[in-house]
Parts: sequence; C-alpha cells; structure tokens
Amino acid sequence: CWPAAVAAANALADLACSRGGSLAGLRVLELGAGTGLASATAAALGADVVATDVADVSLDLLRRAADAAPARGMTVRRLDFTDRGQVAALGAFDVLVASDTLYEEAIARATARAAHDCACQCVVADPGRPDGRWAFLDELRALGRAESGAFAPTRVDAAELGAFQLGAGLAAATIGIWDETGPG
Repeated sequence: CWPAAVAAANALADLACSRGGSLAGLRVLELGAGTGLASATAAALGADVVATDVADVSLDLLRRAADAAPARGMTVRRLDFTDRGQVAALGAFDVLVASDTLYEEAIARATARAAHDCACQCVVADPGRPDGRWAFLDELRALGRAESGAFAPTRVDAAELGAFQLGAGLAAATIGIWDETGPG
C-alpha cells in the first residue's frame, strides 16, 4: 500500500471517532483506490464504499478484498475519474477519498474537479508533491473555491511507514491531508 493511503485510512478513522466510532450511514467514494486500504478501512468502519481504479491489477486486488469480507459493504468499479460524467454517474456520496492522486498535473486537476463536484466531505492525502498540490489547489480556485484550504500535516509517523519507499525528496513529514467539506 502507498504511504498516503495510510494517512487517508487514519483520517477516516478520525472521522469515525468524531461520529461515535462509526461511519455507518455514510456513502464513501475512493478515487484511484490502488490496494484499497482506505476503502477497506471505511468499509470496516461501517460505510457503504465504492472503491474505484482504472488499472486492472488494482481492480483485481480490490475485488479480492471485497470478496474476502462481503458483509462489509465495499463494491468495486472501474473508473476513469478524469471523466466527470463517469464520476457523476456513480451518484451522490457523503465522503470522497483520494490518496496519492496528485502525481501528475492532469490527475491532480481531475481530483480537484471530483472533489468540487462531489459537494461532500473530501479527504485527499498526498505524500508531498508540490507541483501536484499546486495544480490541485489551483484547479479548485479556478472552480470558484477561493478558500480552498491547505494540506495539513498528518499524524502518520515514520515508524508506520518504515517499509515504504516514499521517493526522492519525500518523507513521512511531507505527507499531508486536505480535508474539507465541499460547497453546497
């Protein structure tokens, strides 16, 4: 799993704690779910989860996770979230999660558009790619979200991430969470 997914899973656990320990009654969409850590966390906490990705290997992993715990309410869908129509076709959500989706400008901007369009609570975890964060926040501003917040440091520590390679110039201290309720 990716280090940003650990931060996103922690943010979902924090959200559950603020709601009495559960995400029951919430519908959660994860964009680019990869290995599905955040989706599995949300499902384990009681949410109805739609885990999405475009990569076949990720979709296979996500389906295996969903099949291993069918009572947990996780469905898997192929989704190219750069296509706003595909995202809209999934319906309304209470929480949108994206971890490590700001790795290139087009994907960062698509993440911002999905966060804007969702008009729900959004949790975006990023390992510290300044260009991706800039593109994400710039797109939100272009969509009229002048007060689009900032990435806050997370409570993920180096010990939790010891087995992961973060890449050049990135460290546990650079992982941040953008957590904001959308317009609407």
